[in-house]
Amino acid sequence: MKKRFLTRASAITATLLALILLVASTAKHSIATEVWSDDFEDGDYQGWVTPSSYTVSEGVLRANRPSAIIFRESTVSVGTWSFDLFHVLPCNENTYVFFMSSEPEEPLWVAYAIEVGVATRGDLQWPIYKLRVSSPDSNQENIPLTSWEILASHDGSPGEFGWFRFAVTRDQSGLLSVFVNGTLVMQTVDTQVDVSEYFGMILHTDRAVDNIIVSDSIDFQTSEVIEPLALLLVSGTLLVTISAFVIIRRK
Repeated sequence: MKKRFLTRASAITATLLALILLVASTAKHSIATEVWSDDFEDGDYQGWVTPSSYTVSEGVLRANRPSAIIFRESTVSVGTWSFDLFHVLPCNENTYVFFMSSEPEEPLWVAYAIEVGVATRGDLQWPIYKLRVSSPDSNQENIPLTSWEILASHDGSPGEFGWFRFAVTRDQSGLLSVFVNGTLVMQTVDTQVDVSEYFGMILHTDRAVDNIIVSDSIDFQTSEVIEPLALLLVSGTLLVTISAFVIIRRK
């Protein structure tokens, strides 16, 4: 009886160990290494350029005129950029967040940007998200934002407006992933821009941003597929467990 109990306990222990390894191999978040952040709770614009176009009220950064640009130094080119964005109707102008950017006031503006606008069909309106790039390969100065290359786009749900949590990740290979409220909505590989000097935004009246966090680690993982090694481990362990129980029953 004691031998049978130990065999059964060993089988259960092996199964639990395999499940723990499986959970570890499919984790979607890693420990963030924050480089800089701003939640605007202090009410000032320390570190930001052209703050006169913006105001801070109730710990939220708001634009006080259309097409207002604001930016600050940020050299992260591999990592995670996350922020809260308030997007409501009416929307006559789109919002832009340049998470990797050269000097915005230079004629040749090189950057990756998240664009948030509105699509309309009949009485329906919904947010539309675009991932754009202006690369040094274009060799054109003062290109309108609407002419920047679209790398990916995604349509939100009709009537889905208000506060959104965005997160953008970029790894060493140039894989760009965009999450909205924790859901992956855009993903592509692009290597046209590999250096950053600034983080910037173009907001419009009644638009707002809060809780900006920039880290040099990939804080969101996109894989939902069990890694082959973990799958092999789990399958093998389950097979051993089942075999052990069969042997025990026969004894």
